[in-house]
Amino acid sequence: MADMRDLIKNGDLAGVQRAVQDDPDLLDATVTTHKHTPLMWALHPNSGGQPVIAQWLVEQGGNLDLENDDGWTALMLACRFDQPDTAQLLIERGAKLNLQNNFGRSALMLACRHDQPDTAQLLIQRGAKLDLQDNERWTALMYACRYNQPDTTQLLIERGANLDLQDSEGWTALMYACGYDQPDMAQLLIKRGANPDLQDNGGWTALMAACQPPYESHHTAAGLLRCIKLCFAGGADLDLKEANGYNALALAKYIKRADAVAFLEFATVLEVARGVLGTLQQPRSVVAALLLSQEAVMDTCHSFWKEVLREPVDFDASVVPVTYDQMQTAIQAATEAVKAWETRHDMSAARKRTEAAIDALDASTKRLGIQATFFMTLRHPEKTMHVSVDLQNVQQALEKELRNLTSVDPMADAPLKEVRRALASIISFYTCTLKNEVSRLQTAVKDLSKSLSKHVPGLTAPDTSCVARTMQSLRQSRRKRERLEQDLRYAREDANDGDVEARARIPHLEQELARLGSAYKLDNELRKERTRVLRHAEEHFPELLRDDKWMKSLGVNNSIPRELSTLGLWLTNAKRSDFETLSELASKPGKSVLKVHDLNGQVFVLKSFHLANEEWSSRFYRQVAALAQIKSAYIVRIQGVFMQDAHQGCTLMPFYSGGDLATWIRDNPHADLATRRRVAIGLLSGLHDLHSQGFVHCDVKPENIFLAPGLSPVLGDFDGVQMHNVTMTQHMQATFKYMAPELRRANVDRVESASDLFSAGMVLADLFENKEVSDALQSLISSLQSADPTRRPTALQALRHEAFQVEPVKQASCAICLDIYPISEGVSCADGHFTCKECLSGSVRAATQPNAHVEVRRDGSMCCVTPDCELLISGRTIASAVPEEDFAALLDIVRAHFERDAAAEQERQLRDRINAALREHGLDPTTQNHIRTIQNEILAMSCPRCSTAFADFDNCCALKCGTCPCYFCAWCLQDTGNDSNACHRHVARCASKPAGEMDPFFSDFAVVQQAWARLRAQRLRDYMVMRVEDAGVRASVQNKLRPLLTPDIVGDNFRFE
Repeated sequence: MADMRDLIKNGDLAGVQRAVQDDPDLLDATVTTHKHTPLMWALHPNSGGQPVIAQWLVEQGGNLDLENDDGWTALMLACRFDQPDTAQLLIERGAKLNLQNNFGRSALMLACRHDQPDTAQLLIQRGAKLDLQDNERWTALMYACRYNQPDTTQLLIERGANLDLQDSEGWTALMYACGYDQPDMAQLLIKRGANPDLQDNGGWTALMAACQPPYESHHTAAGLLRCIKLCFAGGADLDLKEANGYNALALAKYIKRADAVAFLEFATVLEVARGVLGTLQQPRSVVAALLLSQEAVMDTCHSFWKEVLREPVDFDASVVPVTYDQMQTAIQAATEAVKAWETRHDMSAARKRTEAAIDALDASTKRLGIQATFFMTLRHPEKTMHVSVDLQNVQQALEKELRNLTSVDPMADAPLKEVRRALASIISFYTCTLKNEVSRLQTAVKDLSKSLSKHVPGLTAPDTSCVARTMQSLRQSRRKRERLEQDLRYAREDANDGDVEARARIPHLEQELARLGSAYKLDNELRKERTRVLRHAEEHFPELLRDDKWMKSLGVNNSIPRELSTLGLWLTNAKRSDFETLSELASKPGKSVLKVHDLNGQVFVLKSFHLANEEWSSRFYRQVAALAQIKSAYIVRIQGVFMQDAHQGCTLMPFYSGGDLATWIRDNPHADLATRRRVAIGLLSGLHDLHSQGFVHCDVKPENIFLAPGLSPVLGDFDGVQMHNVTMTQHMQATFKYMAPELRRANVDRVESASDLFSAGMVLADLFENKEVSDALQSLISSLQSADPTRRPTALQALRHEAFQVEPVKQASCAICLDIYPISEGVSCADGHFTCKECLSGSVRAATQPNAHVEVRRDGSMCCVTPDCELLISGRTIASAVPEEDFAALLDIVRAHFERDAAAEQERQLRDRINAALREHGLDPTTQNHIRTIQNEILAMSCPRCSTAFADFDNCCALKCGTCPCYFCAWCLQDTGNDSNACHRHVARCASKPAGEMDPFFSDFAVVQQAWARLRAQRLRDYMVMRVEDAGVRASVQNKLRPLLTPDIVGDNFRFE
């Protein structure tokens, strides 16, 4: 048996044939400790995969359905390990299709799980059971939806697979399709009747699963949003809640999925609108009842009208209904009339006067007693005069109250009460119900307008013409470089043989080659433009991303991951030969790290990965995907990715001249604690940024920490990076000293951020070794090195530890990002409004863009970003705070200001020279008029409508006059009307635009100045021919103008003919 095992592993078909002929029982014997038969062993990857031997063994008629100790059959192994031909042969020879291994998985499940669509379709066609469930209750349909096999999914559905089966967690096929960014399969499932409202064990639905952030790096928010829209269109219940009481909208808000929140809020409004529409579209019987009720109300109103006016009601149904404003005016007038009537018939004042008189009379009688008062009135009337007065007052009050009561006409006033009640009801209805409905509809209109504004760019397919032009320029540039290099090589060879002419050609060829420069800059332009096109397609035209022909037109083929192009990192035309090796930094089987520079002299670190090696291929793509997502000053930046060939992937990263931290610790034993503390804070900041993005480094050590200028640490070497709390996809290869104890014991299959914090603790111990550190710092290092991962602080907690709070540091909140920073890490205006360095750099970069909201002035200063603050931050302050690349951008902006000032000064000097020429004696009026016309209409760059001089060019070739509303083209000076969009359309296709201009709207000022010089020259020639008819006058004008027409005005070698 050992011989048979080795024969198969060595691929010795003849030896296997001889062994089986000598002993036929070997066909069904076990050849490994796991009870693999020869057929199973030939299909297993540990044998190297021997499909020829496997197919020969099948044809010999052995038992095809034997199982190893894990219950695997030969057919299952063929489906698992990508041997479709052998799988087809096994099926045709009658292998059982529905056997399940110890994990409950059938051959069909394995084919769906491991991307074998042809085998899966053959199994389905041959009658494999579609609804078998494994130990986790997964079905073949769930595997197909989870692992993106649309053709298999469609076939399973058409053959009757149960769409609503749930696994042990309660998930359905639709949930997997929505949760794992498979909108096409979600659409198919919903179309075929999958229930979108089934809930898993935690109460989640397919709609909620699509509200989650992308599970994997290649998933997109646009695909998940499409799944949300499909669930809604399929009738998903927006009000269903999961176990914690969140519905889909609340989950999207909690997870901060802005796109999902916007759509679900719109969908909620749309549901309300549908409810209103449903009310309006009730059955005929209900509508009839409502009409009868309305007629009854009208009859009541007519009755009130008749009783109030005491005349017949003449109601004309043809009268145009009143408007809402007229109704409000009438209601207000009626309400005021009712209030006036109530005031006229208000008896409360009379009642109060009567009560006051009775109270006065009662008080008088109480002082004397009623009997005494009676006798005093008879015997001594003069002494009871005040009582008589009180009685008279009571009598008068009672009489007045009686008059008020008797003046009321119950028949006339009763209808007014009913009218008041009716008006109150109407007012209540129109001010509450109608107002709420109008408010909801207004909100729906705003949401719909907002949604439409996002999708307007998607009405047209992305324009790939700019990409095509750039690709063509790259090809031409590369071919020209190759020709020049070949000519130079031949010339040098001929010169070595004594060819004098060849030796003379060498300097010229070298100059041509140097002038041509590197294709790297042009490749960067292609990368940016292709990124824009791919993102447009991803958001609005996802079907284009599956169109191989369209993708190839962008220079993206099947061997290039689309994600790299979408991230703007793919360098299509870059090659290893574009970079000269300066030194080798590291090398190991499958990977090399080199220090290189490009043809422009810029230094990089170039990493090459051998992609034929599965492990290094995985590291390459995972590293690129991780670094592309992380934006941090403390994490190494990836600057470009390209393929040397089909088996070698290359990445470009910055070269840090400060070396690594291990070297710095060794060479700087006397560095002070403040410097070391700054390095420690930078390391923890980088880990915080990394962990907050969901990644774990897995190999933090001093050799992988590089020092940027200013001793700012940068975490690099992401070969082992993993997703937080996700099953590890490779063996750990970290240095043992810095490896966390839980990883050393190899008893975990998921890596957590605490592992990086242990390594950071070891690095800090090296950094502060043999230094007198505070108890707080020693406590922090000890807690980071804790054997228990749960007792280690997070990176953010470590940064906030008292060990780093040596002295109070004045801090401020950034006016842009609102984060808190030490004031040394930003700039402030005179009023103390603070902007952090990162936001300041972003503002400087924003100022370089067209139509920027940030303005850098001529002296490099910039207005404070705080609203309503008009104070300036000086250019010197900004320059000292921003990094080198942003300082260069700042200089470019200031330089552009000076160029515009120079252009204006040039225009002024030209006018002065012409005016001086006109002031000379002896010029006749005709010559003077021609020269002045040439000055104003030909040589001055002015508005074609109002002739106002134009000198404020901001790189956009769609120019706007500062005096009138005119828009005109910078290339041909044509008036395009008052519409900015019309002007931009004209500029994009202007026939006068130089052929080499790639951008449709923007250009450098120097290029535009050259175009203006050519335009002046041509217009001047046309003027002299068409408008100066007399030869003598023409000669006089030419003689006076010729000294003034310098190359900056009309270009080099100008001639009037």
